[in-house]
Amino acid sequence: MPKNVELDLKRIDMLFNLLTSLGSIQQAKLSYAIAKNKNHLKTFLEAYQEAIKPPQTVLDFEKARQKLLEESAEKDSKGKPKKVPVPGRTGVWQYILANEEDYQDALEALKLEHEQGVHDLEELEAKQKQLLEEMETVSLHQIKYSDLKEDAQGNFPISSSQLSDLLDIGIIVED
Repeated sequence: MPKNVELDLKRIDMLFNLLTSLGSIQQAKLSYAIAKNKNHLKTFLEAYQEAIKPPQTVLDFEKARQKLLEESAEKDSKGKPKKVPVPGRTGVWQYILANEEDYQDALEALKLEHEQGVHDLEELEAKQKQLLEEMETVSLHQIKYSDLKEDAQGNFPISSSQLSDLLDIGIIVED
């Protein structure tokens, strides 16, 4: 049974990731609801990815900026640019700049050289922010709580936090 809900793209992405994490569920009704909802949500995410695809001017600017960062970074004993993890951002690294002021001067010159790319990047970031905040009407396939069954070992198919999220979004409904 479908239910229309209003979700922004951040919430759509969160829900898609939650449903993906439930991929190994062995119960037919829940597995069907997960698959049906994932396929539907995927269309929103793909449309978003297409809408924020950077033009070549942005790609050229970013490539030149990356090269400048690598050239401006301190080097290790092997001549490779030194990087450190960004606090609070798992998997994100930043270069250790040899001279911040020289880098900023070179970056300003690079921005002038790639003026269209910088302009297109600013427009793309504004568009991305707008799209992330827009509400979309999403038709979710629902299942009843009573359709969730314990397995042979007496284990419930999903965790309490997953159940809470699915109840909150409206995929699982109380009888």
